[in-house]
Amino acid sequence: MLARFGGADEPTGTIVVDRPDLRAPNSRPSTSEVGSVRTATRMFPVSRSRGGYRNRAAVDEFQPGVPGRPVWTGETWLDLDLGRCTRVVSSNGETGGFPMTQPRILVTGATGNVGGAVVAQLHAAGIPVRALVRGEAHFPEGVRAVRGDLGDPASLEEALEGVDSVFLVWPFLSAEGASDVIDAIGKRARRVVYLSSEGVGSKSEEPGEAITMFHTELERLIEASGLEWTALRPTGFASNTLGWADEVRATGVVRAPFAGLARPLIHEADMAAVAVEALTTDALLGTRPVITGLELVTQKRQVALISAAIGRPVRFEEVSLDEAVEQMKAAGYPAELVEAVVPAQAEMLANPEPVNDEVERITGTPPRSFRQWAVDHAADFR
Repeated sequence: MLARFGGADEPTGTIVVDRPDLRAPNSRPSTSEVGSVRTATRMFPVSRSRGGYRNRAAVDEFQPGVPGRPVWTGETWLDLDLGRCTRVVSSNGETGGFPMTQPRILVTGATGNVGGAVVAQLHAAGIPVRALVRGEAHFPEGVRAVRGDLGDPASLEEALEGVDSVFLVWPFLSAEGASDVIDAIGKRARRVVYLSSEGVGSKSEEPGEAITMFHTELERLIEASGLEWTALRPTGFASNTLGWADEVRATGVVRAPFAGLARPLIHEADMAAVAVEALTTDALLGTRPVITGLELVTQKRQVALISAAIGRPVRFEEVSLDEAVEQMKAAGYPAELVEAVVPAQAEMLANPEPVNDEVERITGTPPRSFRQWAVDHAADFR
């Protein structure tokens, strides 16, 4: 058995650090010499799932130990009764038993606004990240793009191989097929962080039901799966206003209903920061935090801030509900979505979404303003 453990209060074990790129994040780089053994003050507990035993968190601190001769023999080195493990790497670089101490994370929706920001932030933090894509996509060097489609669970096998956690963005307006996807995730990973909606927790029964119904079902399936889970419930995304970009560029006029509709729109970078926290720490396990932007901003004010960011006049022109419905249908939005969105907006006009400090509580940084978002995306409107 190539492991030794201390008491229950301060578990210790042996770990091999063979290369700097395989060290745990934020660890003290004790050595880069293959075969040198260090005693870790904290080891990672394991949890049992349909995918087997998997590491829960990274070793984050090293202390000098006695050099040994760690070689992976093919024999078990994990003490299942103690529920602790070590990572042993042989002189030829092969890892036995467990993947790297850093979690390997699969991001779905990786070419979208939030998913793309999650990929970027994980990569910047040095955390191995894999992007699920349906076609050609370009990511920074070190991010692996893997073909797969949430509409075809069998296509996810390669993407899920060796994955520890999954950031799940459901791209459909119904939960059809979701059970098979979650089952596929559960066979490989131990954790799923789901991008849900604040509307799931709404007491309103009618407005917006078609929008939130599939989120409600996805949350139920995930909670029943046996996976570790977090359901993030955001309000609206600032990036949804990119739907105005063509109008802004072509006419300088945004035509939409509800000039006075105020929402606490979220910058995708803030949403991603919360998701990264949920993926890489245990702080949000089993929770459904409602995530909001900094403040309520009316649609008319949003257009004014976009105008200021791009340095040319843009104005908001309010249209009737019937005209708005026809515009959305003409733009190709599904009828069921159109029929849900407009009543939901009318409801929010009367009862605005809440504003809270969850972004700052979770990430330690206040959320960005819509003004900042408009500046960050000015090129999209020019």
